Amino acid sequence: MTQIEEFNKWLAKPEGLHLEFKAAKNSFNHDKDLPDYCAALANEGGGKLILGVDDKTHKVVETKAFEGTYSKLSHDLLNKVKIRVDVEELLCPGRVLIFHVPGHHPGQPVQSTGRYKYPMRAGESLVEMDSSTLRRILNEAEADFSEKIALGLTSADMDAAAIEDFRRRWAQKQGRPEYLKFSNEKLLRAIGILSDAGINYGGLILFGKKEKIDSLLPCNEIIFEWRNSSKIQHDYRKTWREPFFKIYEDVWAAINARNFRFPFQEGLIQREIFAFNEKAFREVLLNAVAHRDYTILGRSVFITASPEELIIKSPGGFPPGITPENILHEQAWRNRVIAETFEKAGLVERSGQGMDDVFSSTIKEGKVFRISAAAMAIPCD
Repeated sequence: MTQIEEFNKWLAKPEGLHLEFKAAKNSFNHDKDLPDYCAALANEGGGKLILGVDDKTHKVVETKAFEGTYSKLSHDLLNKVKIRVDVEELLCPGRVLIFHVPGHHPGQPVQSTGRYKYPMRAGESLVEMDSSTLRRILNEAEADFSEKIALGLTSADMDAAAIEDFRRRWAQKQGRPEYLKFSNEKLLRAIGILSDAGINYGGLILFGKKEKIDSLLPCNEIIFEWRNSSKIQHDYRKTWREPFFKIYEDVWAAINARNFRFPFQEGLIQREIFAFNEKAFREVLLNAVAHRDYTILGRSVFITASPEELIIKSPGGFPPGITPENILHEQAWRNRVIAETFEKAGLVERSGQGMDDVFSSTIKEGKVFRISAAAMAIPCD
């Protein structure tokens, strides 16, 4: 039961995603408004719908809605929105009804039988949920693929050169030369790749031998195509289907072999910039590998380049909660094992400043950086 003191605290708060006041002096639409508002609150993470309070003044005006029948509303709403909403009658001294709405289950947006299929709040109004918000909720249940155990994979299936490359980077980044003496098994356990249950898919992607990647996760590949112009046929193509720590430098080498300089005059000094900025390319490539959806088996990380533009496509779009609008301010990892291993090796920073650096470098060089859920593109001039 809600205490009067707590109720008064709610009255002092502004309406928002988790608090909705309605005067409903005489009635409130049972079939449309009630399920819509409860579903919208659930989709925002839960909250309170309070009838009998003016939404402008936050004064109790008393409601006659559902007099004598309010005890049946919880069952009705369970049928309409498929969640349990507890309904409470409070006299303070005027009558109000409080609907205690829980948040939606992870990955399960709440559907309404009212005016909207998947309602959500937009300011003071209800609207149909937009596709990006719906996708974000659906993705909440997305498991961390990199943490899943790759059945049958053992330490013997790890590529020695890939492990050695990581070992060197890890010891240097942490300033711990003793890491160089760790056995492969001790190293893999220390970084969360190996456990008593076995080796996870993060280990396969970063360190697994080529034949194991071919058999267990053939979509774990990076494809590069170069075109000298906008023609359909590529002039050069290379595919890497090997552990990432074995091919990381080779991918950049293939790009850099086709790099070229743009000279420009700055006062009396002639300067130059490269078409492909190494720091920006490496950061975007690391994002593509760490945040791709490895459950999409028919697609790979795809790099296309020409004298005009470089595009990196990563299957699966943005991680949950990330959009083109907030990518500079929000951080989220789809494959935590991979991202944390990159951090240990000094390839990325936990602070999430990598995309800031990409934008900064492209702006300084007079280029344009375009980003979407499918690809990141950097014009060369």
